[in-house]
Amino acid sequence: MKKLLRRILAFPFIVIKKFGKLFHKKPLILIYSHNHTMDEHVMLYYNICKNENYKFKFVFWKDKKTIDKERYKNHNINKNLVIKNKLSYFFSNPDLFVVADLHIKRPTIFVAKSLYLNHGASTICWNNNQNTCYSYSDGNAIYDVYFETSKYAFEKFKNLKNYENHIVFAGNKYSDDFEQLIKNKDTYRKQFNITPEQKVIFLVGSWRQESLFHQLGKEIFDELKDLAKNKKYKFMVSIHPNEYRNYSKVTEPFGKYVDELAGFDIIVRKPGTDMMPYLIASDLIVSDFTAMTDNAIMAEKDIVYSDFDDSNMFAYSSAYRLKKILPVISKASELKDIIKKAYPKELRNEILKIKAEMKTPAGFYSELCKNTTRQLLNKK
Repeated sequence: MKKLLRRILAFPFIVIKKFGKLFHKKPLILIYSHNHTMDEHVMLYYNICKNENYKFKFVFWKDKKTIDKERYKNHNINKNLVIKNKLSYFFSNPDLFVVADLHIKRPTIFVAKSLYLNHGASTICWNNNQNTCYSYSDGNAIYDVYFETSKYAFEKFKNLKNYENHIVFAGNKYSDDFEQLIKNKDTYRKQFNITPEQKVIFLVGSWRQESLFHQLGKEIFDELKDLAKNKKYKFMVSIHPNEYRNYSKVTEPFGKYVDELAGFDIIVRKPGTDMMPYLIASDLIVSDFTAMTDNAIMAEKDIVYSDFDDSNMFAYSSAYRLKKILPVISKASELKDIIKKAYPKELRNEILKIKAEMKTPAGFYSELCKNTTRQLLNKK
């Protein structure tokens, strides 16, 4: 009965799709981003595939479910390629729907193929480390293809019920870049006016009550202001863009407190700016479950994790596994002692093991994007 109902409901969309083919002979790929954080991931895909024989359309969404009519300018995209209202989105009739975050409703759910690029390694789960996690949910696959960053997680989940042939190992999408980026450390430090003698500590926080800055409390901001007086150290901070809006009745967003640190000789990374210069210039990363820590792993940085709740973590994620081994910070007052200590070599070796699970050969990600797109569109 359900299959019959789906076919009945699908019929008008199929008619729309057939009619739409009269107006675009090239396959139409709709690229969807709902905030600045997702932009870099979908735009990387676009830059890889833009010279292929496809037509592209874009949706730039804001967190409050409204179209961001200006963000396309950040990426030098022709305004005629941007869908600017919900009606046009609904009738966009794409052949392929591309996203970097989950649970995005496709405009023509019964027709378009879909590709989930992933915006980092799978980290969060909502079922005590079981099958429901950041990339995969119980039941049927939402998307036709899922890119998985971790070889370890891919091997564990490639045969997950209802996900066979949906999950593909993609590795870290910036794998090609890191070896050169690591060599640019001194260049980036000079750009930030960091002296060779200074130890650079980069605090990178996600959002919600269990994230780094909230776990450490407002005390961390006073602690940073005090520690920044010691010129042996240089501090950088970055927080998730959601921390610049009211997303909860019980949790105060901390974005404004992070911004205030700029007045205390602390470098503040603004959301939407390139993370890599900050990451590469640093020596020690203090972070939570954010997927950004996987880039820190790729950059071979020393890492300290916040004491996040393990019960909501994906058991195969790097954050869950490394938190059992690496140093953990529970209180803001502990930061002073943590940054003084030398980082043990044996812990760096554990980080390198995880890096090996995400590293891919040169050109691997680009070819995967192109080949997967061709396969989904049934192109040779």
